[in-house]
Amino acid sequence: MPQPFSAQRLALLIAVAIATGPLGPASAQEAGRGMDVRPFLRAVDSNRDGCATRDEWQRAGAPMSSYEMLKDARGCVTEAVMARTPAPDGIDTNRDGRLTLAEMKAFDKKMAPLMAQRAAPGGAPGTPGANGAPGAPGSAARPTISDGERAAATWAVQNLMSRHEYMHAAGLNLEEVDSFWVSRQGRFAKTAAFASPGWVMNGIETIRAAYGQGSRKDAEAARKALAAIDPGVKDSEAFFGAGAEWVMHTSTTPLIEVAGDGQTAQGAWYSPGIGIMPTVVDGKVKLTPVMFWEKYGGDFVKEDGVWKIWHLQMAYDFVPGLPAEMVAEVNKKLGDLAWKGLAGGVAVEAGERMSGELPPGFSKPRYSYPAYSPQRPGIVYPHLPRPYHSWGETFNNCNCEQ
Repeated sequence: MPQPFSAQRLALLIAVAIATGPLGPASAQEAGRGMDVRPFLRAVDSNRDGCATRDEWQRAGAPMSSYEMLKDARGCVTEAVMARTPAPDGIDTNRDGRLTLAEMKAFDKKMAPLMAQRAAPGGAPGTPGANGAPGAPGSAARPTISDGERAAATWAVQNLMSRHEYMHAAGLNLEEVDSFWVSRQGRFAKTAAFASPGWVMNGIETIRAAYGQGSRKDAEAARKALAAIDPGVKDSEAFFGAGAEWVMHTSTTPLIEVAGDGQTAQGAWYSPGIGIMPTVVDGKVKLTPVMFWEKYGGDFVKEDGVWKIWHLQMAYDFVPGLPAEMVAEVNKKLGDLAWKGLAGGVAVEAGERMSGELPPGFSKPRYSYPAYSPQRPGIVYPHLPRPYHSWGETFNNCNCEQ
């Protein structure tokens, strides 16, 4: 969903409209219709994921004023948004109804002098400030946190992701949500999100109920089933986690950007890991091992002076099963309780096990990341964080309508 127009963005749009003249049809288009923008996006969207990001736009040398007008809440410029935006008269220099990168650059170069003449003294709204940060009306730059504050915030965000991994490995999802995610009573509660390629949990209450309380109920049911066949396991809180799925993620290759105003941050990580799913079959314990190569994207917010998790996005690349030899030692420890059938098998990534209609509070993601296949093109997703000054000037890892 396109971002609401702030006064700054609205002023920029007006300035562009004044400079370019009335917005009308391109030379070879029907009145009121846009151009075929696919040639332009093919030149800009280098990873072919349907989202032309600020970094891709800048690398292509496309006009940043156009990006600011066309980007959505994720910081993406998409074919759908461009196709329904009428093109300025005169941009289609060869009159074929198709927009190219060269035409966009040429039109911007032609209109730049007029834009400069229209700019108000002291800098028009949207004039870049220091380090390329968008400037506030009538000012050259906005206040920015120090390098020391940025370093401390970066460590805080990395620690949050590490805490997520440690708590998840111990099955303490509910404790994680209550301790390290945004507050249930705070102003970020309704916009919190936890997303996978198949679903989005919307709001901290949904996350707490499904990821937190739901996983705890599953663990308690698994403990009860194991206690029924193993006298060494008691169906009590002291044995929490016994019989339950064990998963271990790591947070590698961190890429973290803290906002210039110090209030939000974004990160991306590769998260390889392993999991073992024990199930009781005919009075025996069957182990299904799996390895997963996945990625995380995250948004973080400073709430009452403390950094908290706001949005998490998972993206699975490769989730193979593991051979029986990988769990041979575990089966040896189980002794007579070990299932004697064919061990191994392929487990489904935990986040994608639900079937049927999505539960209340869940929605389909705006973009579903495809798992690896030889036919899949190279994709950089979740989007890599980039420098920004304040929230609303970057993409949104909720992967949902907000």
